[in-house]
Amino acid sequence: MAWNQGDDIYGYENNRFLAGAEYVAKSNLLEGTGAFYTVPFFTNVNKQGTQSVLSTAGQGHRRPIWESVYNHYANRLGVATPYTALQAIQMRPEGDAGNGDQLGFGTLTFTRDPLATPLRPSGLTARVRGPEVVLSWWGCPDALSYSVQRAQSAGGPYTQIASGITDTLTFTDTSVGTAGAYYYVVVAVSASGESAPSNEEKAAITPELLLQWKSDGSANTRASLATGVAKNVADFTVAARVFLDSAATWSRVFDFGSGERRYMMLTPRSNAGTVRYAISTVHGYNEQTIDGNAALPTGRWVHVAVTLSGTVGTLYVDGVVAGTNALMTLAPFDLGETTQDWLGRSQFANDPDLPGRVDDFRLYSGALGAADIAALSQAGS
Repeated sequence: MAWNQGDDIYGYENNRFLAGAEYVAKSNLLEGTGAFYTVPFFTNVNKQGTQSVLSTAGQGHRRPIWESVYNHYANRLGVATPYTALQAIQMRPEGDAGNGDQLGFGTLTFTRDPLATPLRPSGLTARVRGPEVVLSWWGCPDALSYSVQRAQSAGGPYTQIASGITDTLTFTDTSVGTAGAYYYVVVAVSASGESAPSNEEKAAITPELLLQWKSDGSANTRASLATGVAKNVADFTVAARVFLDSAATWSRVFDFGSGERRYMMLTPRSNAGTVRYAISTVHGYNEQTIDGNAALPTGRWVHVAVTLSGTVGTLYVDGVVAGTNALMTLAPFDLGETTQDWLGRSQFANDPDLPGRVDDFRLYSGALGAADIAALSQAGS
């Protein structure tokens, strides 16, 4: 319905719906041994508690929902849907659901002819995580395997660094250096040969400044930044200068997110009485934090910074490490297209505004090192 009205929910956040559909499809299919396919599982925490393994309670249950997913992606857009396709095949022809949840009759109402023109892989992402670059992409329906190519300049020339990739379309490049940038494309290999390359993606090994915001001198800072400012960022650095008139509990230096459900924020003073960085994608239930050893000082300019390298998060105050957490699995890109990216203001209505000022707010892709943070804290102090 949304597609026919001009709203592409199918494509939202790089086909996020298809990612979920493929996961559900695969985990409910039997492989050649007669056992269910195994799927990766990330320990999940929500209102119901902690789930550390995939639930098998309803595994294998069939629902007549797959034809609409398969035909849209594979036969309208040319995006591979291997496990969704298997689900559709075993249900054909889709009949009446009979359970009130799905209408059914998808084979009749959604079937489309396959695309005649060969396509290329799409939706490639390349994210720096510590000393590695993690790639992910969408494949083509007729592909047998995929190859990854890398260059040190935009547009090539490219060198093939991996081939024969099938099934889960990801690749981790562990052979990157410690500086510079790399450019990646993916090529599909089918019975008729190689496809055209995918979109090119850059991975900056040396941190790059994405955003710098400076105050206009207002007595109290409240600012709204562009939507989705950190949506493609994995390893990162956030840095700012803060002048607090008082350290109001749960006020914000910054708060990026989409309401109380998804956020990454820095507060000068948490309920524990210390400066805290926090990120969550499930209304705080899976919140990951870095706590300092005291609240941010008041009555003077203070430099504060947060970095993430791989799973190691570090909080700095005036260029000195104030707290660390080596188990930070959430990164800014996990928040998706954030719609509320604020300085000096919280997404929680009951939290106070920042009683003070923010200046020289910076966002980098990549984690600055301790020496760089120390130098940044001294510059313009």
